[in-house]
Amino acid sequence: MKSIEHVLAFRPARLPAVRRRIQESHPATRSRPSELTPSEVSVLRERVDAAARDPDADRELSTLAGALTPRELRTVVGSIGAWDDLRPAVQAIALARPKAGYVRALWRVWQGYPSPPEIVTLLTVMGQRFGMSDALGEAYAEDGLGWFGGQAPLDAIVRWTDNRRIASEKLPGLHASPFRTNTPLIKGIFLRILQIGSRWQLLQIPCDDVLDGWNKMSGEGLKEASANYLDRVDPPLWEDNREALEAIRDAYGLPGARKSRPAFWNRVDEKRKGDFREYFITRELDRAFRGDSARHRFWMRLRRQMLDITSGFAGETEWSLIDFPGFSVLEFFKTGNAAYIYPEGERILGRIRRGKCTYPSEMKQILDQPVDSRGDNRIIHSGRWQQKAWRTLHAWRERYS
Repeated sequence: MKSIEHVLAFRPARLPAVRRRIQESHPATRSRPSELTPSEVSVLRERVDAAARDPDADRELSTLAGALTPRELRTVVGSIGAWDDLRPAVQAIALARPKAGYVRALWRVWQGYPSPPEIVTLLTVMGQRFGMSDALGEAYAEDGLGWFGGQAPLDAIVRWTDNRRIASEKLPGLHASPFRTNTPLIKGIFLRILQIGSRWQLLQIPCDDVLDGWNKMSGEGLKEASANYLDRVDPPLWEDNREALEAIRDAYGLPGARKSRPAFWNRVDEKRKGDFREYFITRELDRAFRGDSARHRFWMRLRRQMLDITSGFAGETEWSLIDFPGFSVLEFFKTGNAAYIYPEGERILGRIRRGKCTYPSEMKQILDQPVDSRGDNRIIHSGRWQQKAWRTLHAWRERYS
C-alpha cells in the first residue's frame, strides 16, 4: 500500500499533453469566459433577490452560496457596489463561502463605492483572513491590514497619508499604487481630510479647493469640516485664506451674534471664537472708520467686547450698528451726527435692522431713563468725548453684561 505522502506527491505526467490534444480538437476549450454575460448576470441577480425575499432568507442565502459556481460567486461579490438593494444579501453569501479572491474584487469595488458598510465589512473580514497582498500588492499589504483593522478605514487612510506626508491627489501616482485615479474613494479621502485632517494636510489644499469641497458637503459633515479648519489653521494665516473664513461667517454668523448658529459654535473653543469674531470686527472697523482716526482708535479698544457690526445707509448717510451683550451703539459716518445707544429689545432697533428707516432722523431717539445718570444715551463726538464715552459705555456694560 502506498504511503499518504506518495499519494499526495503524485503529479499526472500526461495531463498537459492530453489538455493540448483536447484544445486542438475543440478550440473553444482553449479559454473560458471569465465574466458572465449580461443575461446571465441578470438571472443571477434574480436568484439572489429571490433568496433575500424568502421568509427564511438566512437559510436560503446560505443554500444559494453553496450552489453557486466560482464564477457566479465572483460576479455576486463584484456586484455588491451596483446592487445597492441587495448588499446585505451579497454580504451574507460572501460570508457563507469566504474566498481569498474576494479581496481584490472588493478593493476594486470599494474605490467606486467607498460608503456602503457592507463593502467595508467584507473587506475587513476577508482582508484579515486572507491578507491584502493580492489586492494591494506587497508594498501596501501591511498598510492595508492597518486601514481595515478598525471601524473607519477612510479615517485610517487619512491618518496614514498625514504620517507619510502624501496629499490625497498624489495617492494614484505612488510607486505600485493600489489607488486608481479620480475615483469616488480619492474624492472621499479628500473630503474626509477637510473634516479631520491635520494642519499640514489642510495647508496643502488651496483655498479655492477647500471651498469647492465644502460646497459638496452639508449638515454635520460641513460643520465638522468648518470647525476643523478653524481649529487647525491659525489666525496669522487667516488673511491669506479669508474666503474660507468669510464662508464660515456667512454660514454660521459671528459667535455670540444675533444671527449666529450656536450648534456650530459650540464645537469651537472660546479663544478661537474670540479670535474669529475679532478678525471680522477689526476688518469692519478699519473699513467704517478709515477716514476718522479718533473714532477708529476708540472703538478698536472695545473690539474684544463687541459681538457684531452691521452697516447700511439712511439716505446718503452711512451708519453702523455695533452690538454688545445687551445693547447696541448706532454710529453715523457724517459730521454732526451723534452715536445713539439702545438696549436690546428697543423697538427702534428692530426698525433699523429691518431697513425701515429712510432718514437719519428716524433712527435717533433720546431715552427718558438713560443708564448713565450724568448724560443720556448719546455719544457726542466733540471736545474730549472719548473719556465721557468710555464712562458711558462702561455703565451700559455694567448694566447689561
